[in-house]
Amino acid sequence: MAAVVLNLLTNFVALILMVGVASLTSTWALLKGFKPRNVVLASMATLVIVAGFLLAFNQFSLHQDLLVSLHKMFDDYWSGELQKMVEAKMTQEEIGLAQMVYQLYIFQAFPAWIAVNSLVVGILAYYFSSSILSRITPRVPQSMAFRLWVVPEPLVFGLILGGLVKVFSTYFKEWPWVDVAGNNLLVFFAVLYAIGGLSILMFFLGKLRLFGVQRYLVIFLALWTLLLFGVMFPVCLVLGILDVWFDFRKLKVAQTTTTA
Repeated sequence: MAAVVLNLLTNFVALILMVGVASLTSTWALLKGFKPRNVVLASMATLVIVAGFLLAFNQFSLHQDLLVSLHKMFDDYWSGELQKMVEAKMTQEEIGLAQMVYQLYIFQAFPAWIAVNSLVVGILAYYFSSSILSRITPRVPQSMAFRLWVVPEPLVFGLILGGLVKVFSTYFKEWPWVDVAGNNLLVFFAVLYAIGGLSILMFFLGKLRLFGVQRYLVIFLALWTLLLFGVMFPVCLVLGILDVWFDFRKLKVAQTTTTA
């Protein structure tokens, strides 16, 4: 029990530190007049650099092999998950499939997950910093509603590239890094478009003619239901990708008109 509490406390402190570092960057970017998307990118870049520095410090200063450390960390995680699967009486085929997914899209996609976590923390830092600064100085406007976020259209080629690399990696088995690169591209851009899809979902749930507590309760129940049935990520991913062509919220048309 003590080990579980210590682990939760460590993760909480690490999250607070990450949000703190990202908030410093987002505060600077907001005061410089950066647009919301660029504020998030600046915070994300800062966190990626910090993560790279910490990994390099672990490699050179502590004289620990990075790959060995990562293997141990992920092996410990998998051991815990494996025990849960055995207790749930999953078949060997199911466990083997789960292990393959874990190996390809969690362990090998470790760089992508660093980028994804940095992106999510960057978004949180943007809202945290803007909510404070907008009350202090007129130089910083109120934060943009999450339901209005749009994934830039050209980034869909990142997802397409990841799929192509993954397909063609079967022809380059002597270069295993090709398959690893495909895994990282797919993980990062899939999560990015799932976040975009979540903003679309929030947009339509927010349009319900409900007010006050009722609106938030309906939104919470809808998201919780999707999460409970395990379809949250697929639904959001599909919405995010299709929005490239269908522009469900008609936000791109409004942006084009404003720019013109």
